[in-house]
Amino acid sequence: MLSFISQWTFSQTTHKLLRKGNKAYKEDNFAKAAEDYYKALAKDPSNIKGKFNLGNATYKNEGYDEAVQHFSSAAEFAKDQQTKADAYYNLGNSLFKKAQAEEGKGLEKSVEAYKSSLRLNPTDLDTKKNLALTQRLIQMQQQEEQQQQQQEDQEEQEEQEQEEQEEQQDEQQDEQQQQDQQQEQDEEKKSQEQPKDLNKEEALELLKIMDDEEKKVQEKMRKAKGNGKKPIKDW
Repeated sequence: MLSFISQWTFSQTTHKLLRKGNKAYKEDNFAKAAEDYYKALAKDPSNIKGKFNLGNATYKNEGYDEAVQHFSSAAEFAKDQQTKADAYYNLGNSLFKKAQAEEGKGLEKSVEAYKSSLRLNPTDLDTKKNLALTQRLIQMQQQEEQQQQQQEDQEEQEEQEQEEQEEQQDEQQDEQQQQDQQQEQDEEKKSQEQPKDLNKEEALELLKIMDDEEKKVQEKMRKAKGNGKKPIKDW
């Protein structure tokens, strides 16, 4: 009798805390609701309704990591099929919100939760809709990643081609520079081997010197003729 009374009092206390939590939840006071649900679970850790409602309260309060834990526990330990299906559905929603906060990472886990819910309740339209939406988002995400990868590959290829082109230009410039240097050396060598053309002033000066020299030679020849014997005259 004492054992029965103790269990009944314990159950009444847990139920009372759950009702207080539900009241706060309806008033959108999700933090207070979560507090009451925590107290109820502290007295009865196996209470599925407490786990489920605590998951709802933390979800509404944007505590998605914590909501995932509570809905996972509710889905694992729920006895009836509908409660288990609802827990998986809410787990899928929590995982979806968590993935959104992490730039789309982990959407596949949300898909698995929705599929688990549909196995238990195949006719639920909300679960089907959320599953289709999540799968579509994953497909778009994969397409975007593929496009981004293609763009990165194209940029890498263009960069490589640009580097090769610059190397080729450098080689051509080096080759041209070597040719120019060789041409300069050849021209310099040629200029050393051949006399340089005289400009106008130098040519006139040279002609003047040659004229003077020629006059000197003619003068010497004239003097030499004057001092010599006269040739024999023919009769």
